[in-house]
Amino acid sequence: MDDQSVMVAEAPNITTNKTQLQIMNAFAVNMISISDDIELVWYVARELVSKLGFDDCVVYLIDKDRDLLCQRAAIGKKNPIDNVIVNPMEIPLGEGVTGRVAASREALNLSDLDNCDFYISDIEGAVSEICVPILCEDHLYGVIDCEDIRRNHFKQEHMDLLTFIAALTAAKLQLIQKSRELVESEKRNRLIFNASLDGIITIDVRGNLVECNQAARKMFGFGRNELTGRKFTDLLVPPGFQNRFNEWFDKLSKVAGHRILDTRVETIAQRSNGVEFPVELTVTEYKIEEERFFTGFLRDISAQKQAEAARRKALVEAEKANKTKSEFLATMSHELRTPLNAIIGFSEVLNSQIFGPLGSDRYEEYTNDILMSGRHLLNLVNDILDLSAIEANELSLSKKGFFIKDIVIECSAIISGLAQKKNINYIEDVAEGLSALNADGRAVSQILINLLSNAVKFTPEGGRILLKVSEVGAYHVIKIEDTGHGFPPDKIESLIKPFVRGEDDVLKAQEGTGLGLAIVKSLVDMHEGELVIDSEVGRGTKVIVTLPNGS
Repeated sequence: MDDQSVMVAEAPNITTNKTQLQIMNAFAVNMISISDDIELVWYVARELVSKLGFDDCVVYLIDKDRDLLCQRAAIGKKNPIDNVIVNPMEIPLGEGVTGRVAASREALNLSDLDNCDFYISDIEGAVSEICVPILCEDHLYGVIDCEDIRRNHFKQEHMDLLTFIAALTAAKLQLIQKSRELVESEKRNRLIFNASLDGIITIDVRGNLVECNQAARKMFGFGRNELTGRKFTDLLVPPGFQNRFNEWFDKLSKVAGHRILDTRVETIAQRSNGVEFPVELTVTEYKIEEERFFTGFLRDISAQKQAEAARRKALVEAEKANKTKSEFLATMSHELRTPLNAIIGFSEVLNSQIFGPLGSDRYEEYTNDILMSGRHLLNLVNDILDLSAIEANELSLSKKGFFIKDIVIECSAIISGLAQKKNINYIEDVAEGLSALNADGRAVSQILINLLSNAVKFTPEGGRILLKVSEVGAYHVIKIEDTGHGFPPDKIESLIKPFVRGEDDVLKAQEGTGLGLAIVKSLVDMHEGELVIDSEVGRGTKVIVTLPNGS
């Protein structure tokens, strides 16, 4: 720009005549009733700028999402009819006269556009231009731009008038924006208020219902206009609770920041038909012009309470059924044990031929089968008895101090014979100098027998079983490793449940009820110990039992 005047607007110093004062006064009065930003800028262009002597004016508002100045109102050549703008332009911030004013937030007065290298032509024949930002509290709303065909036309008086008009326009735009945001916020809050699944009621300090949402009306069974203005205790609180509620609310309304505020409590409410039901209630407090209000958020927990009652009933019934099952198993096991002992005793007599030879070798084979089958069945019955006693909490431990090596020797005498039949290499490794173990000796023996029997059962001929006992801190650690087939790690948890056995063919082929590991787990738990099983198909199984030595 060569040899042209560029003025930066300062605080307006307005010298007005009577007509201008009347126009400005009318603007100040009329803009109070304007509630739309587009309506406002058209009013500014037509009723203010035009009447103050400007032949051309375009009001731009900023599009924040796109960083563009958009022409929203105009007079002169840009506005031939009604609210139509000819060739409405969009100017990026920083470009052209209007874009520079918006970016810098400082007014410009250009006296010779022919020598302005950043001017963007909009009005044919224009040679001078004045542009002021629409600013309020450092917030940019747009610009007011005027052009003229006369060179060096705009003076300080024009700058002051436009600056003042822009300031009033910005203040009104801010009010319109805040009012719009408030309306939108109230609309959102009202939608949330009515869409809430929880009941919401608001009462004043006198206990009168001020408003409630649809969920509350549905919860209590009232119509739209049946609640407002009435005492909440008369409508929503059962007669037996009304005195307590009135005392509670009296304290709440007199004491600021009462401890019940913003706290979830359970209480009883009443529907319009008199039916009482449980609710979860949270109360908050707020003020409007020093008047206090209380808002209650209510949730009908009838279904939750019914579900809890059903769960408790189901639990009681399950415990009862489990106890009945255990009692039945125990009774049946006792009833089976008596004839089994007779069968085993008589088959032992026949097998030993105390009263003379049986005659045929087939008889000896049969009596031996009867004896083995009877003993096997007796072992199963004993397992069932043990598990039944554990589940019925009838098995008590008799703890005393003993050296675990003595138990290992007794168990090994039984297991080594079983291992020899399958040519299994059975190895004992009991550490020297172990302290005494304070536990139930019979239970520890049963743990060892069950685990070692399983190891023998699932280890193929020519395999290896290692029993290792050590002491770590205040615990005795028993490890049993075998070179059996093993089983998938994801089946470990199920295998320690009663009557569950492995699903692999190698496991299905074995005898037993699947109670051995369940009994071991129960006995270990009764000693406050730990049972860990590590196994993998083809790699064998390692079982670790950790028992507190009780020292």
